[in-house]
Amino acid sequence: MAYGCPIRALAETGSTNDDMRALAEAGEPEGSWLRADRQTGGKGRRGRTWVSPEGNLHASTLVRLCKDDPPAATLALVAAVALHDAVSTHLRHSRESGKPAS
Repeated sequence: MAYGCPIRALAETGSTNDDMRALAEAGEPEGSWLRADRQTGGKGRRGRTWVSPEGNLHASTLVRLCKDDPPAATLALVAAVALHDAVSTHLRHSRESGKPAS
C-alpha cells in the first residue's frame, strides 16, 4: 500500500463505498480514503437500509487485492479487530487514570 494517498472529505454522499468504487475504476491509487459526515444511501447486509447520521465515522479505503491475498470479505473482520485493539488500548488507559484519553 502506498503512503501519502489522498483523504477526501465530503459533507454528504449516498455511499462512500459506491463513490470509492467509481474512483477506483478511474484509477485512484491504493490507500486512498473517502470519508463523509453523512451517508444517505448506505446499505447494510442483504441490502438492508443503513442509517448513517452525522457524528459517526463513514469512510471507505481502497485496497487492491493481489493474486495470493485472502478473500476481500475477510478484510473487514481483520480491520475491525485491529481497530478495536487500537482504540480499546486508549480507552483502557483513560478509564484507569480517570481522565479522558487524549
